[in-house]
Amino acid sequence: MRTRRAPMLVAGLGALSLLAVGSVATAADAPVNRTPPKISGNTQEGQVLVAEHGRWKGDGLTFGYQWARCDANGGSCGSVDGANDVIYTPTSADIGRTIKITVTATDQHGATAQATSDATGQVAPAASGAPHSTSLPSVTGNFRRGSLLTAHAGGWNGSNHFVFGYTWRRCGPDGGSCSNIAFGQTYSTTAADVGQTLRVLVAARNGAGKSFVLSNASPKIASQPSGHGAPHNVQLPSISGTVQEGSILTAATGTWKGTQPMQFSYQWKRCGPQGFNCSDIGGATDVVYALRSDDVGHRMRVEVVARNQDGHGAAVSPSTNQVAAAPGSQPTNTSPPSLSGNPQEGSTLTANAGTWSGTAPIQFAYRWRRCDLVGGNCADTSVTATTYTLTSADVGHTLRIVVTASNSAGSNAAVSNPSSVVTAKQSSGGGGLPDGAIRLPNGLISIPITSVSLPQRLIVDQIVSTPSVITSRTEPLQVRFRVVDTRGYVVRDALVYAVGVPFDRLSNAPEVTTGTDGWATVTFQVLPTFQLRPGNLVVIFVRARKPGDSVLAGVSTRRLVSVRVG
Repeated sequence: MRTRRAPMLVAGLGALSLLAVGSVATAADAPVNRTPPKISGNTQEGQVLVAEHGRWKGDGLTFGYQWARCDANGGSCGSVDGANDVIYTPTSADIGRTIKITVTATDQHGATAQATSDATGQVAPAASGAPHSTSLPSVTGNFRRGSLLTAHAGGWNGSNHFVFGYTWRRCGPDGGSCSNIAFGQTYSTTAADVGQTLRVLVAARNGAGKSFVLSNASPKIASQPSGHGAPHNVQLPSISGTVQEGSILTAATGTWKGTQPMQFSYQWKRCGPQGFNCSDIGGATDVVYALRSDDVGHRMRVEVVARNQDGHGAAVSPSTNQVAAAPGSQPTNTSPPSLSGNPQEGSTLTANAGTWSGTAPIQFAYRWRRCDLVGGNCADTSVTATTYTLTSADVGHTLRIVVTASNSAGSNAAVSNPSSVVTAKQSSGGGGLPDGAIRLPNGLISIPITSVSLPQRLIVDQIVSTPSVITSRTEPLQVRFRVVDTRGYVVRDALVYAVGVPFDRLSNAPEVTTGTDGWATVTFQVLPTFQLRPGNLVVIFVRARKPGDSVLAGVSTRRLVSVRVG
């Protein structure tokens, strides 16, 4: 006996999940339809209709689907181009018309048979002000295994601000026989996608309602050519510079193979006199490192980590010679440089040279460096004064200052710790970004929870569970929730609370805080009292709120989500 699965829309997740409907076949017979196909769902523009293939007699059956648009009485039907997924979203062209589904059953011997459903009721227009699709979603990227693809929502009309959700579906080479594989705006293709096509189901929500629309099928996913994949080092990193206290060493990444582009990060290490027994130096993550008195008598190495869309790799340089002590009369840094000022666009930071010893007089030169969120991946700016006025280019970055001290005996340099992350300046009249806004590397805008106030509200707009299907009580269930506000900004420092309902299924978890990217992770343990029956759902109540607000008031939000049991 073989069992096929037909889809059902799970509203709590805002995406599609598959539940089972049985069919029985015998090896000797060609496919015979016992119960006609049928269509479930809301016959309204922008909503999702789901095809159920009915009951069939046959051996090893597979099913294909073709949607048709008919007149108001269910006659004069014509196939809808490209509508061969198990789901279909009525468009404006369907208003006042009816819909049918034709199911083609194919057995393992290649014999086929077809059956057509009854017509639906007439398709109604979308609710007034609800999202209305004006152009289909699309997918861009390199359609090869291991590549990162990006979904685009397409064009929409409607009132209020839109919030989009994305469900990725893996389909056959012809764009049919689809199933859900991932959620979120981006997706990295895998070996399972090779030879298949992909579609994206976009859910658009606003204050007036929600609508769904399915993209056309992508090109078939190709195999990954040689020279691609996670970073692989073929020539070790190296270190240049004078190996003497007070001098600056510079790291070179070495040579790497793998999918481009790559990003590099650095970790400097202090090793024993023979170059072994190395340990990380706290905060030494820039491409340059200023040697200090703690390094004298030691050897130095640098670890380079390369990252791309397929993964990451690491390599460690050979060791330097032993670090020599600085001549007594040269400038020697005894307290590192520091920065003061408000790290906000339009404000000014001021450099302090730190404390130095050496023969007077000592002159100081300054070089400002723009770094990433954690103070790494720095690049020189053109500013060499003691002050630096922050611009829009600095938003979402940190700043460091390199101070070079010189006297008659020579020169040495020291690097400050990174500043706090630079935030955007709010324009007068409230027309610009909120206070504390940060542009993240993926282009999204992150704002602090303190910049969210009524009439804005919080929204839990994305949910990812690991594992995606519960199969064991011993494996923890990690559920990640992303919090945005009604303007579409990701919100950091919001408080997220989640609990399973009813209360005998999951352990209790403490309230957690969202990170800079708006995500918070809650970890549960599946309780022994919950019976793991395939097809069941674990329902989770999640709430996001602003610290200090009442749990039922202010900008807080609440939502029910679910995770399948397999």
